[in-house]
Amino acid sequence: MAESGDDAMTANITVVKPSRLRRLAATVALAALIAALVYLAISAIHNWYVLLASVVTLGVTVIAAWYILSRRGLARAVAVGVAALALVAFVVVVIHKRESYRARGRAWACRGVGRCRKLRAAPARGSAHHRARAQSAAPGHANEPQVRWGQG
Repeated sequence: MAESGDDAMTANITVVKPSRLRRLAATVALAALIAALVYLAISAIHNWYVLLASVVTLGVTVIAAWYILSRRGLARAVAVGVAALALVAFVVVVIHKRESYRARGRAWACRGVGRCRKLRAAPARGSAHHRARAQSAAPGHANEPQVRWGQG
């Protein structure tokens, strides 16, 4: 039997202090985690209806899957239909939200907070469309290029 005392084996544990670079990397990792959690919370608040619909439809799917595994006969057949409908509803909600983000991304260009302008609303000054409109305009028409002071 082993005795505890002076003759017992003890291990010396040496603590190595992490380097500055390692501590900096850990700090950056923690900051990134906090930033990701804040972004997740903000996204959940702004898209609460998508989150709610996702939780409900996936919850119904899980309960229906339990019925599929644990019941027989008509209850199982109904559960299969409910699970299929819940999955379709989930996919529709997620894809619809994704497509609305894509459409909004194509239609709007934001520069800074609150300063968004619609793309393709007015052609650029040097575009072929703008030049064609300027050339086809009748003299004195509103589309005629304006002469600036000191240019003629």
